[in-house]
Amino acid sequence: MLALVPEHQMIVGARRWRDIKWLRRIPKRCLTWLASFLADSAIPDLNSGMRIFHREIYDGQRRIYPERFSFSSTLTMVGLTRGYEVHFLPIDYFERIGRSSIHPLKDPIRFGYQLLRLSLYFRPLRFFLPLSAIIGSLAVARGLRDLNLTNHFGGLTLVLFFMAFQVFFSD
Repeated sequence: MLALVPEHQMIVGARRWRDIKWLRRIPKRCLTWLASFLADSAIPDLNSGMRIFHREIYDGQRRIYPERFSFSSTLTMVGLTRGYEVHFLPIDYFERIGRSSIHPLKDPIRFGYQLLRLSLYFRPLRFFLPLSAIIGSLAVARGLRDLNLTNHFGGLTLVLFFMAFQVFFSD
């Protein structure tokens, strides 16, 4: 990893998916997919703690880092969304000795919330444009249904349309 420091501002040791227990793999896949979408970059391992990074990545956004869980995922998202050179290096993963302090239900929800918060902070359009498109599609579908059944737009169609409009212009 040290050999890559001159070329990259962050090097992350990326564990292989086959090495992760299947019970943890499902929420990790969902969070990794969400983070990759929000960061607009492929992320092989969102919260690997094995990393080297330039201090400027931390110092530049010090106020947004959590004190407990998800420091590493926040650091990854900051690096990717702020344009730093981030390199993921495949590493071997050996099962931990002892118990993990990560709760399989509560902590993925916390991680997801943190990812969403970071996305809204750094790249709000990556969240709001698809959401607006989904709501707009629902408005069109409901409008077509209303026209077909009652020959006029119903209240829900108008609410969905205005909601899509509001979400689109919320940034």
